[in-house]
Amino acid sequence: MVTNVETRHARSAMPLVETPPLSSCELIVTIPVRDEEDRLLETLTALAQQIGHGNRPLDPSHYEIILLINNSIDASAAIARSFAHAHPSLALHVVEIDLPSEDAHVGRARRILMDTACERLESLGRDRGVIAMTDADTVVAADWIAAMLGEFDAGADVVAGRILVDPAGFADHDQHARQFHLRDVTYRYLVAEVEARLAPDPFDPLPRHFQHFGPSMAVTAAMYRRVGGIPPLPSLEDVAFYDALRDVGARIRHAPSVRVTTSARPDGRTGFGFAVQLRLWSEMGARDEPLLVESLPAIIDRVAGPHRSWMAVERASGWPRVPIDVAIGELRRYLGELRLTHLTSVHALEEVQPVRLLAAAD
Repeated sequence: MVTNVETRHARSAMPLVETPPLSSCELIVTIPVRDEEDRLLETLTALAQQIGHGNRPLDPSHYEIILLINNSIDASAAIARSFAHAHPSLALHVVEIDLPSEDAHVGRARRILMDTACERLESLGRDRGVIAMTDADTVVAADWIAAMLGEFDAGADVVAGRILVDPAGFADHDQHARQFHLRDVTYRYLVAEVEARLAPDPFDPLPRHFQHFGPSMAVTAAMYRRVGGIPPLPSLEDVAFYDALRDVGARIRHAPSVRVTTSARPDGRTGFGFAVQLRLWSEMGARDEPLLVESLPAIIDRVAGPHRSWMAVERASGWPRVPIDVAIGELRRYLGELRLTHLTSVHALEEVQPVRLLAAAD
């Protein structure tokens, strides 16, 4: 299989990738790259060693990878080219580009990549072809592609994968950042379970997780077109994309089996990302400042409130935010009760008296 290594100008009228996709291509992985020489080789190796059913090597003709190396000054491009030539069976397209300063950010790079992937899948008549995104500091699991395709085969329009943090890099952060992160993950997992139990989604059943971000997310070509593509924002473009997908009623699956491990580096590439969040948590911890989050009554109100007239008076006064440790305790007690009573829908809330629900927040 021919690999594709080329250079493009930012305003070139030529297609980003000239080599046509193979007729068997079902999924295209898109990766923006900017000064990632320390991590890129590991990222590419994981994608080249994908496995399918029975732990057999995944047929490389069923997927391709597009790297957009933009505004880089390190050896990222040389590493990518060398890898492409060393793996001739892998459809790895390496494109170098210099974006103008106002567009030299991850949102624009993702937009260029995903638009290109969508066009390539549409050229094959694959409206249900998959546009996947990850990052150059992220290592996908060996079955990442196979697990993702399985979720799409089950009917999903969007698959959000679980994002784990590289333990080696995470250990380099101070205890405040680490503790806040672990509490945040615990809290968000518990909230996701409450949401799934009170307002179950047939396309996103338990077990499910809470993440929907750039290092591990995918969408069908048809749904990508429906929402008008990913917003080319300087940061949080993945969050805006998810919100747009949710607003049009996309069938979104938060799949625990679709896993990646991303770096915990202190130097982020966007205006706001995981690196920035870790730094903010570190600063909050140093000031002994609590992390305030949505309380249990507020969560119940948000998820099931319109169905519960007994909450109307409480809702009118608003819900104060509470320290995350308090909220975790509330959620654990409440979920223990939900699990025991096997509640699976909003209507089943009638089985639990309001005073018992709110007592968990006391």
